[in-house]
Amino acid sequence: MDSTIAEKLQQAEAKIAQSELQYQRINANIAAAYDEAAAKGATMPATENSDNLADAVASISESKGIIERSATALASNAAVCANYAFYYWGTLTSVSLPNAESIGAAAFRNCSNLNAVSIPNATFLYTAAFRDCASLTRILLPSVTSIAATVFEGCTNLTAIILNQRVTLLSSNAIPSQAILYVENSDLTWYSTATNWSAIYADGRIKSIDDLPQ
Repeated sequence: MDSTIAEKLQQAEAKIAQSELQYQRINANIAAAYDEAAAKGATMPATENSDNLADAVASISESKGIIERSATALASNAAVCANYAFYYWGTLTSVSLPNAESIGAAAFRNCSNLNAVSIPNATFLYTAAFRDCASLTRILLPSVTSIAATVFEGCTNLTAIILNQRVTLLSSNAIPSQAILYVENSDLTWYSTATNWSAIYADGRIKSIDDLPQ
């Protein structure tokens, strides 16, 4: 995704979040005022403000959905998934980026409902690319050869990472402690002595892809 597009999407997301927060504060103030008046014995009529605010937030949410769908469509055709492209998009549940050759820093960080990822041609995962994606349980990385720091940190439910290529670059805190890595059977010996992989192998967390649970 073009960096300019990514920046515009971030700005729109920030405005949406600010509007939602403002709505919540206004509605809370209205509710507090009603409660205070009722406690003093006053009978308060229904107000149109609350309904208008609700309509405004519904419109904001719809706009947010349009932004997210547009970003997904743009990213699906891009050779690079930009830094922060989907950062904090809690409604995103699945993504397919068939042309992406790399996944940018924090591209999917805090996408708390993301549970299906298809990135068949990505070779490089940059820092924190999938950090704190709590709904991600397994991920297939057919072409990845480089994994930067904290890529999967905070992915508390990630139990299976499938690698079809030898990952020659692995940075710190990239793999959560509960995750098992499934690699080609012919690569097991290589992983047993490779830099930054040997300790994970010794811990019994690198297995043959033939042992991957269905």
